Amino acid sequence: MDSSSSSSSYSSREKYDVFLSFRGEDTRDGFTGHLYHSLDQKHILIFKDDENLESGHRISEIMEAIKESKICIIVFSQDFASSTSCLDEVVRILECKRNGNDVIPIFYGIEPSVVRKQQEGYAEAFAKHEQRFRDRREKVQQWRDALEEVADIRGYDSNDIRPEYKFIEKIVKDVLLKLSKYVSTNDHFKRHLIGIEKPMKEIEGLLSIGSMNVRIIGLYGMGGIGKTTLACAIFQTFCRHFESYCFLNDVREESARHGINHLREKLLFELFKDKTFLNMESTAIQDRCLRTRVLIVLDDLDAIFQLNKLLPKVCTFGDGSRIIVTTRDAQVLKSRADKLYEVKRLNDFDALMLFRLHAFGQNSDLPGYEALSKCASDYAHGNPLALEVLGSSLYSKSIKEWESALDKLKTDQDRNIQKVLKISYDGLGDKGIQGIFLDIACFFDGEVDREYVESILHRSKRSDATIGISVLIDKSLIIECQNKLSMHDLLRQMGKAIVCDENKDPGQRSRLWNAKDVSYVLERSTGSSEVEGILLNQSELRKDVNVKPISFSKMYYLRLLRMHCDDRFCSGDIFYEKLGWGPYNREVCKKIYLPLEGLEFLSEELRYLQWDSYPLKDFPPNFSPENLVELVMRDSQLVELLWNENQPVEKLKKMDLSYSEHLIQIPNLCGAINLESINLQGCISLVQVPSCFKNLDKLELLDLSDCENLKDGMENLPLNIRELKLCRTAIEELPSSVRSLLGLLDLDMSGCNNLKYGMESLPLNLKKLRLCGTAIQVVPSSIGCLMGLSHLDLYNCKRLKCLPKSIWKLKSLGWLDLSNCPNLIELEDCTSSSLRYLKISGCTGLRSIIELPSSLTCLDANNCSSLETISSWRTPTAQDYDPQVQHKNNKSKGEIYNFEQCLKLDDNTRNNVFTNVARRRILSAQDDISYLEMVYPGSEILWGFSYRALYGNSFIQLPPKLFNINDSRFKFVFCAVFVFKISRPETKIRFRFNFTTSMYSSVRGSFNYEDSCTLQVNNNSEHVIVRYATIDLRHVFGVNWSSVCRMVTGASFHVFMEQEKSVNWKIKQFGFELANTWGASNILKVKRPWN
Repeated sequence: MDSSSSSSSYSSREKYDVFLSFRGEDTRDGFTGHLYHSLDQKHILIFKDDENLESGHRISEIMEAIKESKICIIVFSQDFASSTSCLDEVVRILECKRNGNDVIPIFYGIEPSVVRKQQEGYAEAFAKHEQRFRDRREKVQQWRDALEEVADIRGYDSNDIRPEYKFIEKIVKDVLLKLSKYVSTNDHFKRHLIGIEKPMKEIEGLLSIGSMNVRIIGLYGMGGIGKTTLACAIFQTFCRHFESYCFLNDVREESARHGINHLREKLLFELFKDKTFLNMESTAIQDRCLRTRVLIVLDDLDAIFQLNKLLPKVCTFGDGSRIIVTTRDAQVLKSRADKLYEVKRLNDFDALMLFRLHAFGQNSDLPGYEALSKCASDYAHGNPLALEVLGSSLYSKSIKEWESALDKLKTDQDRNIQKVLKISYDGLGDKGIQGIFLDIACFFDGEVDREYVESILHRSKRSDATIGISVLIDKSLIIECQNKLSMHDLLRQMGKAIVCDENKDPGQRSRLWNAKDVSYVLERSTGSSEVEGILLNQSELRKDVNVKPISFSKMYYLRLLRMHCDDRFCSGDIFYEKLGWGPYNREVCKKIYLPLEGLEFLSEELRYLQWDSYPLKDFPPNFSPENLVELVMRDSQLVELLWNENQPVEKLKKMDLSYSEHLIQIPNLCGAINLESINLQGCISLVQVPSCFKNLDKLELLDLSDCENLKDGMENLPLNIRELKLCRTAIEELPSSVRSLLGLLDLDMSGCNNLKYGMESLPLNLKKLRLCGTAIQVVPSSIGCLMGLSHLDLYNCKRLKCLPKSIWKLKSLGWLDLSNCPNLIELEDCTSSSLRYLKISGCTGLRSIIELPSSLTCLDANNCSSLETISSWRTPTAQDYDPQVQHKNNKSKGEIYNFEQCLKLDDNTRNNVFTNVARRRILSAQDDISYLEMVYPGSEILWGFSYRALYGNSFIQLPPKLFNINDSRFKFVFCAVFVFKISRPETKIRFRFNFTTSMYSSVRGSFNYEDSCTLQVNNNSEHVIVRYATIDLRHVFGVNWSSVCRMVTGASFHVFMEQEKSVNWKIKQFGFELANTWGASNILKVKRPWN
């Protein structure tokens, strides 16, 4: 398989670290020899012409060596200029300097000015050259120019630093510093170290090489994630900065094979190259360590004793020493490391690149392999080891072989990958913690709340899930981020493989999750006492399952039983099905059938029980819920839960019986003292809130939505409840008892068509209140007492006539929806300083708005067909955009003001109020928002646009010099008047920039940027759209955006309709301007007919 030419651009051209140019007779056996030795001691690869031959072949080799060196050192001495070969080397070095080589001039026993001006011995040498090359004077002049140029480069003068060994030390230190910056992307690409630059830079910051304290840095992460590779790259980059160094590879295996003492001796020998002192307890060796600045890498430790043995606390290394430790277990590091660094997976782009390099030998796919390559890369989920193993195994294979291999990976993990990953699992030792790992691998997909997982997996104090999960996190077997747990796909697959290897018979395995295996066990009643958990996604069933009465009888230790239809419930299909809008396809979805006599037994060990569409009216008579943490029986046929009231249920935290339409009675839950959430949505047979709820002090969420016959029992609500959903219930009035619910923060009564009264009883601490579609006519003035209210939804309250003035005094109200309230006639002084979102669309009776606040960032007034005037709209000040004033969570990325189809708006509103608001908002907020959009009826664009299109034209040619090359944010404003000849519920207006560069530039070509906004339009309506936007030029031109900007020779701006025939619309007027230019003067005045 041939590599494509694209990979050639990544080949490294540097063969040597340093090229030494010197006059041999002057310094070979003295200064230059000593400098060479000092550089060589630091393992710096040097080209030094010891042969001093001037044959054509040797000269060619020297000139090529200059090109292939990262740094060129020129040692200027008294007689340097007499050598034409030395002068030719200087010319060549300067040529290569222009291509990126570093140059260090050293003036040994001579002043830099003598070299620059060719004085003293240099003058005599050049007199001879003038004579010798009188027919080639341009060559002599080239030498003179080269000496003048190189003498101006900052270098080292031997007269400034004494004695000579300090002078040499200074030069070597500078060379090391320059070389450390030469670990380039090209080098990494060549060695397949993809995606390593960012973590290396972050670890370099942790190492803080310049500081003189001793630091231990720990790198941790899952197996195969690249810890050793990263540590090796760091080691190779910085080892030259230390007096001594050692990379101790594979400590875990080497320790097991040869013992830890063998590794200690190996470490000391590598550091000091002395076999006579290999005992760390020796005071002599401790003193030696204390005087030596070292770099040590201890790779792949798995126990704290290894670290303590290899680096005993009594043995301290010299100032500035650095120790890097890699491990899969972060706990190993916590007692000794100064800083910890988690090595994370590659991003998708880098992962695909690494896979391609191993699979194809190049960073591109072969024709026909594109989708397969992406699929293989996705499988590895950013794990470098897996990417390397998979890529190498598929190298030079046919498409059919690729398809077969990838299909097999869906069920069988590659053994080489599994072998590496399983080391961490085997190292757990504790069977209980291994069990927790297998539970998470088999039963908890995606990100899940840690506390939730712990509550399900707790067994006993001897096998506590909290401790176990912490161990798994430390060993990089699971990931924790913001209290959410997740697991790498490869580790999950490994965990499932471990369970499958337990027994060929699924009924003898500890965990079942495959639909085929679960069906087999339940239908044949082969489940045993080994089974601890069952997970069945009912949508994966390929046939109906007939469960026998004894199917669960031998599963004595079953802790988790989850038979779910999440696709149906999470998507909301169940809601529309119950409304009769979207019938559930029973023919496609197979069912689980239970015998009429029911089940004989369900394990008392059950902590999690979920059985969606449970077909029986009750549980087995001997069922005990004492260990239940969560009970989920959605869309069940349950009529009542016949639990013994004396049975302990204190572990129960969540109960979800939603859409159990026949449920008429809830058991006495007074003993469920830890119950936090109850979902009874769609339980249409319930008529009142059960009385036992009043004693559930920890209950935070109660969902009674769509209990369409429920209207009583509100006095039974617990005082500490935080979220209450009563949507579409039969409640007619809020009782006064609701006011005492001081913990209630979120109340949703949307769709309660009969609700008219009781708004005076709202609890004072409410933050969110939804009353959409209710029958209320007046919002009481007492709503002004809800000082924490931030969200008020009155959408579709068709009888609502007015709002109290007290509502505008709410200092926390940021979101107000009044849309589709046709009887709302006027909005008085809307002066709330916190209101950011106001929706009044479809308020067809609204005629006037007295005042709008400056805080608004979104106003939707679409189809306010009677709206005539907005008397005042406060404009923002600089303080309104001050981050110290704005609430962090409310700061908007953009602002939208929509007055589409408000065709009765007067001229003052259109021509003065709107234009003034647009101008001031754009001028005040350019650094705080990425876009602003305003749409309103009108026939004239705003004044102040330097670039205008002719009538009917949607294209503007712009000058190429538009950009501020010191700021990647390109800010602009455009304004257009559209005339529509058709009615559309939604029309997308797109705008596009096109930038072209010169055909002679290094980045010749065309660059485009496109974005859109949406309008709703009617026949023959004219609307003005004002749009301010910011483009990040890095996304248009790439990382070298400023260079590309200088090369732009053409620019244009185009506005058009998406997928719409031009006969259905036209642009009447169109203007474009840079934001800073547009706002430079008082230009936002609409052109009057008399102007």
